[in-house]
Amino acid sequence: MEAYLAKLDSKVDDNTLPLSEGKSRNRRGNAPHFDLRSHLYRITGVDFTQIHGLDASSVYSIVTEVGLDPNAFPSVKRFTNWLALCPNNRITGGKVKSSKTGKSKAELPMLFVLLQCH
Repeated sequence: MEAYLAKLDSKVDDNTLPLSEGKSRNRRGNAPHFDLRSHLYRITGVDFTQIHGLDASSVYSIVTEVGLDPNAFPSVKRFTNWLALCPNNRITGGKVKSSKTGKSKAELPMLFVLLQCH
């Protein structure tokens, strides 16, 4: 995984934009044995781990599911629909019969639910 990440294009110059100090966190058992945070910073150009609740593994999951192209989803509405986080209201006669969210093949909705709990 590290070799693949090293091949991806860099959006920042490592010499001019130093990575800020990360939050001190205990290393998880399933965390990679290399510096994933600096690779993600180099690839995306943004240190997403500065957002409360996001660690390098969570950011990696989001980037692999969504990608790096911000134009992939023209609006927030389309993005939440793709995630299947929008309620699918079934209305008949003015009454809501069901408002379940749809099923998604992506693993990202569950990650967002888990991150919300932190």
